Amino acid sequence: NETSYTYNGTVINSSNPLGEASNLTIDGDILNISQGNYTTQLFINKSITILGAGMERTFIQMPENSHSLSGNPDSFIEPVLIYSPNYSLLTTNVLIANLTVDGMGRAQNNTAGIFVYGANATIQNVRVSMIYKEGQNETSENYSMAGIFIDHLYTVNMNKSVVIENTIIDSYIDFGIVANRFGTNLTVKNTTIYGFGDFLNISLTQYGIRVGFGAFGSV
Repeated sequence: NETSYTYNGTVINSSNPLGEASNLTIDGDILNISQGNYTTQLFINKSITILGAGMERTFIQMPENSHSLSGNPDSFIEPVLIYSPNYSLLTTNVLIANLTVDGMGRAQNNTAGIFVYGANATIQNVRVSMIYKEGQNETSENYSMAGIFIDHLYTVNMNKSVVIENTIIDSYIDFGIVANRFGTNLTVKNTTIYGFGDFLNISLTQYGIRVGFGAFGSV
């Protein structure tokens, strides 16, 4: 696990280097994440670029006992949240690329690997995996899970764009990708989505892509 990061040429030791480094960024910055395993929740509310060292080298892992961001109207729990600070105004535009988001089988009800809320986002060369709860299945709990979930306040007509390309979403229960609300424009290119297990197992809900509640897009 990485235990330090470099800011303005200074190496800073930290128990949560990725979270602290993200907090220091300003609009327009590029945050380069080196090879390693980062057990953290990453909350992004600035227009920045986040670049890992590759799908097989940089891993953002969902912690045990993860929590939702205070004040988030949807109360989702996620390893990576991309959002605009004022949920009614579109102010955040993020590129995230070249890494893996690993749910570690630690998902809870209302969990997404990457949750995009009221923001523009481009997700490139990313793997989202293991978005389920270890030891449970669809028949034993009321799940609402997705590899990538895109949403905004239902009372707001927000024209936002999310592009997902060269991405892998696997080992999930419920949905691979969900795009909701009027004004949401989803584009999916060169992306592979496959679920948790046998598609003939009727106890598992494993949809690929759902676009609804006024959202539109192309695949």
